[in-house]
Amino acid sequence: MKKLLITPVLLLLSMMTASGIVIVYAHNPEGGCTSRHEQSSKSRVAEVSDSNSISVTPTLVTDVISIKFTSELAPDENATYNLTDLSGNSLLSGKISDQTTDISMSSFPSSYYVVTIKTNSNAKSFKIIKR
Repeated sequence: MKKLLITPVLLLLSMMTASGIVIVYAHNPEGGCTSRHEQSSKSRVAEVSDSNSISVTPTLVTDVISIKFTSELAPDENATYNLTDLSGNSLLSGKISDQTTDISMSSFPSSYYVVTIKTNSNAKSFKIIKR
């Protein structure tokens, strides 16, 4: 079990059970909010074989993030993105039809998020920190 101090107001605790389930607790003492997320190690998202074929920038964001496909990997007709919070709640999703897709983060509070990009054959997740 390890404790990480992410910011002065967010404490993150993670552990893996004997059955391979990862449990993450996030606690914000100022807001009195605690969230819990469980994920089986068997249900991890498959990584794209070429890690440079899709990018999400910046990872430390204040306003807009950009999803970019390289010229070698164009988004297919089923390419989508999904923005989730640490609890796994889906906050925003949409279709990707261009080489670059911008997502506004301005309406979301400062926190940690995950953007998952899915295509017909691949999926990749990116950690995002919203200031």
